[in-house]
Amino acid sequence: MTYNHEKFLRTAVESFLMQETSFPIEIIIHDDASTDRTPKIVATYQAQHPDVFVSIRQPANLFAQGVRGVTARILLPQARGKYVALCEGDDYWTDPHKLQRQVDFLEANPEFSGSFHETQQLMFDGTPGRLFGEKAPSVMFAEDTFAALSPFHTSSLVFRRMPIEFPAWIGEIVSGDMALFSILTSFGPLKKLPGIMSVYRKHPEGVTSKASIIDTHHEKRIELMRHLNEFHGRKYDAQAQQVIQAHERAIAKAKAR
Repeated sequence: MTYNHEKFLRTAVESFLMQETSFPIEIIIHDDASTDRTPKIVATYQAQHPDVFVSIRQPANLFAQGVRGVTARILLPQARGKYVALCEGDDYWTDPHKLQRQVDFLEANPEFSGSFHETQQLMFDGTPGRLFGEKAPSVMFAEDTFAALSPFHTSSLVFRRMPIEFPAWIGEIVSGDMALFSILTSFGPLKKLPGIMSVYRKHPEGVTSKASIIDTHHEKRIELMRHLNEFHGRKYDAQAQQVIQAHERAIAKAKAR
């Protein structure tokens, strides 16, 4: 997924192309009506690697229209591979063996629905931020996905392409990555592999830096927890309520200030 990522997109794409694998890959790029040079960059790569790239360009920006769940609604139906890896246009992978390692594990362990690893956050000024996935368990089950913060970063996930019936609310929430992680665990646990193999850029143009997202962060996370609680048949109600209450306290504290 990309939008106005001309500063970052080449780094992301090159990190995909550098992957050393025993299997072929396809690279699907969804451009949400970028207004900078992003479309030209995508077109150049597609011309150079026509058998690898699939590009989808929106005529109008879906995010501005309030459309969410693009990965579930648009990208996943386009995927043809046995496995799916995710990485947004301003993030990138750092290990050329990332895909091979994760796929090898899933091939050898069919009871797992996916795998992930740690991700280094990179701040806008070039300094390192927090390490995503550092505190995640080595094996993640559904109850572990009920958390105040995302347990790991989207750019680290590789999962089996399965006939997932996404709930209607997937297009209404903000934290679609956390929803996907939780939904995947209904098919099997997620495995954390050792090592830092991707980078998440934190910058002013990023989606999570938008005022509309920041201002409603806690309310949206409460909404997500309630949806996931219902999705899993309230089997993890205690975990869901604990997270909801933490967000409610944060809202009360903000209002007090």
